[in-house]
Amino acid sequence: DPTHSLYLGKPVFSASDGTWGWEFSRAAFAVDGRFLGVVYARVNTRVLQGMFGALKLEPASTVSLRDRNLLLIAGRKEDSAQFPIQPGTTNVSMQMQQAVAASPDEGTYVSGATKLDDMRRTFSYVRSPKYGFIVNVGSTGESDYAEWRKQAWITTLAVTLIALTGLLVARIVGRSWSEQEAHMRAQRAAQQAAEFSNSVLDQALEMAKCGTWTVDIVRDRYRPSLSRRAAQLVGRPERPGGYPLRGEWAHCVSEAAGEDFAREITSQFMDAVDGKSDKYDAKYPLLRPDNGAIMWVHDMGLLTRDAQGKPIFMTGVTRDISLERHAEEAIIGAMQEAEGASRTKGEFLANMSHEIRTPMNAIIGLSALALKNDMPPRIHDYISKIKQSGEHLLRIINDILDFSKIESGKLEIEQVPFELEAVIDNVVNLVSQKAEAKGLELLCSFDSKVPKNLVGDPLRIGQILINYANNAVKFTDHGEMRITIQVQEASDAEVLLRFAVSDTGIGLSPEQMGRLFQSFEQADSSTTRQYGGTGLGLAISKSLAQAMGGGVGVDSVLGQGSTFWFPAGGGVGAQAKCY
Repeated sequence: DPTHSLYLGKPVFSASDGTWGWEFSRAAFAVDGRFLGVVYARVNTRVLQGMFGALKLEPASTVSLRDRNLLLIAGRKEDSAQFPIQPGTTNVSMQMQQAVAASPDEGTYVSGATKLDDMRRTFSYVRSPKYGFIVNVGSTGESDYAEWRKQAWITTLAVTLIALTGLLVARIVGRSWSEQEAHMRAQRAAQQAAEFSNSVLDQALEMAKCGTWTVDIVRDRYRPSLSRRAAQLVGRPERPGGYPLRGEWAHCVSEAAGEDFAREITSQFMDAVDGKSDKYDAKYPLLRPDNGAIMWVHDMGLLTRDAQGKPIFMTGVTRDISLERHAEEAIIGAMQEAEGASRTKGEFLANMSHEIRTPMNAIIGLSALALKNDMPPRIHDYISKIKQSGEHLLRIINDILDFSKIESGKLEIEQVPFELEAVIDNVVNLVSQKAEAKGLELLCSFDSKVPKNLVGDPLRIGQILINYANNAVKFTDHGEMRITIQVQEASDAEVLLRFAVSDTGIGLSPEQMGRLFQSFEQADSSTTRQYGGTGLGLAISKSLAQAMGGGVGVDSVLGQGSTFWFPAGGGVGAQAKCY
């Protein structure tokens, strides 16, 4: 095709030396216009890779050369001589595909984790308008932007040299190009590359709301010089001599955050300039002199030292983080408001539960007294059901009261002397009637090393055991239930006991066990429909056990029964002896 000045073919892999080659071709004509043939030239990617190897790239940056179809010709990552992606493959991110589709000649895009590594980079690309090559440069933006601009220009120049290599091969064979034409094209390409590099940097800084600054430590000491964009960012006019640190800048920080904060930020900057640290990183509010508004900025600077380690230069970036700061403050305010609402809810539940318990105790007490008198069977049944319903409602109210105390942080654990036997007797007395009514056998098992007298909170230990035992009776239709107490750790003054309640009931699946011990949760919805309950008992038991320095757990097999357990520690009381 005579209209094509240069054609770039597909990559060719050489099995003999394991390298890729790229084939260039072009039509060759004599001076009088006669067609001489087609000139082919194959360039080994090692040559191109060597050109990339001579570039000085910033940390974690990348540069690659692709053909018009986005096939990889050669590339390099800053910390590796070999490019992780093989030549001849596309392997471009979705962001690059979308950017090239929208802007085929040049553009920028941001990409997350790629085939290279897990780092986020800002990429810039430009296409040779005549030959279709695409140069793609990626930067993390962590190092000096001025240095990046220089390296980007060198990278573009290297790409231009690659294109000129193909032109030179065709010129030598075909003798159809003049040296003057090649020189002019090279000048135009270099100029376009430089303009493109500056444009990409400006776009990246604009999108990130950033501006650069420098400090010539030897000449200016503590006077940073702001770039045009940085000066506009903080509302200052451009000043070639820089800005005095302890003057205008410190005053603007002091007006926004107070003198103490301004002194702290100033001290951090001076320490970095003096070489006490290699980095300067600070976030602070700043008063804009142009409009009097307060903005938040994030300054980051890197120190450069001479051969003797003496600080000579610092380059940095200033970023506007006002929107991020306002969002953070809004989130903190919302969290505080939510916490206040939660405390108010907990106090309301505690007060209401307390007010309801008084009449409920009266209903239950009067029903119990009425049942001691002679009355018709129907009336006796009515009053008996009133008493049972009242006791059930009272248990729910007590659960809500305990739950509200836990949520409001008012739950207290006592440390009083008590006899463990009395606690177990109370649990047995409360659940034995229910177990007997269902034909269940109730057993108790004690470790012989369990002390009789303990120091702790007998009410809360009994509350957890009663909850476990009531659940065991509720979910067991035949067989037995057993209360077991074992010694896990013991010393002369303290003991750690493991309390467990086992049953031969319906059991639990692993999925159901994962939902237990959460507020208002039972094994599944069918459990609530069949057996009732609020789902608060196990959540309260978990909180009580944690308040006593332990935890809760369950071991179960579906259809074979369950064992609910919790460890609880306490002191050994006076006159301790074993069962």
